[in-house]
Amino acid sequence: MPCHYTRKLVHQPNVGGPSFMRLNRNTLIFLLGALVVIIAAVVLLNQPDPVDEDIETDATDGVFYEDITTDSVTDITIVDSDGLVVSLTRADADTPWQIADTGEDANPDRMAETVVALINLNYTDSFTSADVSDFGFGADAFPATITFTADGTEHSLSIGRQNPSGNRYYVMQLDDDTIYMVSNANLDSLLGLASNQPVVVLPTATPEPQLNAPGVVFAGFSATDIQRFEITDNASGDSLVLVRNEEDSTWSIEGDDRAVDQTTVEIMMSVYGFLEAVDATDTPDLAPLGLDEPAYTLVATDSTGKTFTVQVGDNDPTGTRTYTLIDDFERVAIVEADSLATFSEWLTNPPVAPDPTPAAEEAPAEATDEPTEETSDEVEATPTVEAESSD
Repeated sequence: MPCHYTRKLVHQPNVGGPSFMRLNRNTLIFLLGALVVIIAAVVLLNQPDPVDEDIETDATDGVFYEDITTDSVTDITIVDSDGLVVSLTRADADTPWQIADTGEDANPDRMAETVVALINLNYTDSFTSADVSDFGFGADAFPATITFTADGTEHSLSIGRQNPSGNRYYVMQLDDDTIYMVSNANLDSLLGLASNQPVVVLPTATPEPQLNAPGVVFAGFSATDIQRFEITDNASGDSLVLVRNEEDSTWSIEGDDRAVDQTTVEIMMSVYGFLEAVDATDTPDLAPLGLDEPAYTLVATDSTGKTFTVQVGDNDPTGTRTYTLIDDFERVAIVEADSLATFSEWLTNPPVAPDPTPAAEEAPAEATDEPTEETSDEVEATPTVEAESSD
């Protein structure tokens, strides 16, 4: 007989537990390790400045140069940790500071701040050490230095490295074994003079305006703000002056009681403001262009007193363009001839308002022999006188 075998599947328990439990344990180990590193870093950063056990510390603060005045300081030399040097000198308190290497005047404001900061330089505490090389000093060290002269006496500071916290410098004085702790804020501004010398910075020169050509020649022109407009015939001396009334902004002609054509004047002020140069030329000889003695001068003045001036010379050979000088520009602006023609015509034909057209008079009624209605009524109303009869 055939044999039948039956395979029985037996479920084996997961002895190690769920996989997410293994993941959580690994994560926990990682977090604990990171926490240990952070704690160690905090402890190291908060360690006190490294000093030998035999160092005697003094927490008393003080000022290095209490008896020195600003007027007594005459020479200052600063060498920073990169070897950059600046030397500053003056003969006395009444003489300006100069940069010794170049002879240039030093910035007086920065020098005043420097001298005040120098003579008021203070320290927070001090100590002594048998081995100063740990603090950036000694035969093999190259500390930054600040040397200055006051009342003929030289004073010197050597600036070593910074403390582990990075907020103070170790400082030593000439012929003094004491190491002083000085705030970075007090020393960095002084040491910074070596890399950023206190030169006098001249103001940036304002570029001279240039004639806009081709283009509109006037900048900042407002036709509604023009208060006075004058045209002068330079040969005859004749002129026409238009003035805007401050109260109602209407135009009038000086010395002329006639009414002005307000619309025409306002339009021509806009035309003047948008005067456009089609080209320009640089020429030292203005005579061939009629600009050594311009024929006409036009001047518009706004409410601030600013003027906009055109000096009119000759027309070009084609007769379609005119040579002009605009304001104080040396370049000759070339404009369309008809853009200025109306203004010169105002000298002989001012922009006065036209006379009003008189109204037509009503023709008188014609006389007739027929009695009017009123006359007829009067006739009817007249009583008739009868003649008396005689017996």
